[in-house]
Amino acid sequence: MRHSKELTKSRKNRGIIVTIIFLCIVVVIFGSFIVIQETHLKAEALTTATAKAKTAAEAANQAKVQAQTAINTAARAKAKAEIAEKVAEKAKAKAKTTTKAAAKAKVKAEAAKKKAANVKAKAQSVEESEAKSEAIVQAEVAAKAAEKAKAHAKVATETAAKSEKQVESVVKAAAKAKAHAQATTMAANKAKAAAKIASETEAQITIETVSNAKTGTEAQIKVQAITEAADKAKAKAKAATEAATETKTKAQATEKATTETESVAQATTKTMTKVEVAVLASKKAITQTKIAAKEADIQANSVKVNVSSSPSGSVLTYSSGVNYYNGHKETWYSEKVLPGNGLNIPGRHTDEAGLVRDGNGYICVASSDYPKGTVVETSLGTGKVYDSGCASGVIDIYTNW
Repeated sequence: MRHSKELTKSRKNRGIIVTIIFLCIVVVIFGSFIVIQETHLKAEALTTATAKAKTAAEAANQAKVQAQTAINTAARAKAKAEIAEKVAEKAKAKAKTTTKAAAKAKVKAEAAKKKAANVKAKAQSVEESEAKSEAIVQAEVAAKAAEKAKAHAKVATETAAKSEKQVESVVKAAAKAKAHAQATTMAANKAKAAAKIASETEAQITIETVSNAKTGTEAQIKVQAITEAADKAKAKAKAATEAATETKTKAQATEKATTETESVAQATTKTMTKVEVAVLASKKAITQTKIAAKEADIQANSVKVNVSSSPSGSVLTYSSGVNYYNGHKETWYSEKVLPGNGLNIPGRHTDEAGLVRDGNGYICVASSDYPKGTVVETSLGTGKVYDSGCASGVIDIYTNW
């Protein structure tokens, strides 16, 4: 009986021990399962966090590249704007110079026209009909040339004024393009800064905290925090990309405005060339007017001087160049070409007809047939020999023609 009780107690104790061992095994198995599960969750969280952080970093880097591209485009636009502004300034200076030249040409044309009118009036007062007709014709030529010069000067003045207005618009457009380029650069720098902040987000830094998490739950909490940080980084990167795109658009608009400015500047330069051509034409016409007026003046004065001494009315003129009078051939040479500084002409001066005279009123002539100091008669009046070197039989009359 006693032995039976001890046996029962022993069996009971063994059952308890087996139960405890079984429970321990279950606890170990369950604990291992939990650890494996936590490790799996932790690994998944780490993978997710890494992927999201990587995506955010790539988006930020892309935004950074776009911002840099926009900055480069803006820099090019700014450089073009500065070049266009310089071209416009040069064109403006040229326009002002041409305007002054055109105005001066207009004044000269008015003076030439008045002179031509005076010459015509003088020519009409001459008694000798043949010389009178020629002088009037020359005066009319001078008057027409003066009118032509005046018309050219007027065109030049109007064109120059138009050019000045065009240049003003070019300067304004260039300044606007430059300001636009500066604003674009600022916007691009802002976009670049935003991209930099996005690329340096905490999402990349906090990845390590996931691997240091003690449990999967803690890892998931940290992953959620990283996800939020990554989303914020992506949002910033997106904003930076949009800013960079907008900056690039502005830069392209600036480049377009600069190109238009350059086109206007080139058109202005062409206009200025036309103005210069008009001014040159005006100057040429004025020169022709002066020559014609002087010739008419010379003829008119020559006729006044020689009406009595030249019955036939044949006199040496600027345009004829040669005249036969009193048995000799008359030609002329000008002190503008041969100054004659070595000639000893007392009281040397030029009369209103453009003839070089001495202090006694004798016309200065050259002759190889008469010694110096000899008084001779010419179609233009009484002369005195002061020079030589011409052919025999020729009287070379000294003029300022």
